[in-house]
Amino acid sequence: MIEECLYCGKDIYEDGGKSGGFCWDRMMCVCEKCVPLLTRVDICNRNDPDDCEFCWTAAKRLAPRLTPTAKDYRVKPEDIDESVCIARLISGGEDKRWSPTIYRERQCGKSIYDDDLCKACCLRAEKYADDTRFRGWTGRVTEEPLPWLHMLDTEWAEAKQPKFNKKTK
Repeated sequence: MIEECLYCGKDIYEDGGKSGGFCWDRMMCVCEKCVPLLTRVDICNRNDPDDCEFCWTAAKRLAPRLTPTAKDYRVKPEDIDESVCIARLISGGEDKRWSPTIYRERQCGKSIYDDDLCKACCLRAEKYADDTRFRGWTGRVTEEPLPWLHMLDTEWAEAKQPKFNKKTK
């Protein structure tokens, strides 16, 4: 078993020390003193703290720092490919750990038809321009989310005050 702390490199059990947890998936362990140094990146690939003793321990101790922010659900500016459609898609991006559910955006990515949108997204944008009640258009990833979108930092989120840590099992 690994007995060296991922952060400080010291023997975890030296001088009566205790383990802060062990992750079988990532084969890593931290001493109890280094647990406060853990970050969201240290949660294992399963991305399910309930499946992993270490990640469960880390998640419990990091709860305030593990709650995703609006930035975590947006496409990073450096990841936006302006050579393809830049429409925002949210289907398939639901995060059911929130109550009510929050969505993660992604870029459409289809070939450009007109301006910066593919043919389907052009039609959706036109329909939304004619009638803002049409919910098939969710905007561009280069713009702020529309007020009614089920995303953090929108008017909808301000009104609904979604809560994190909802069990998904």
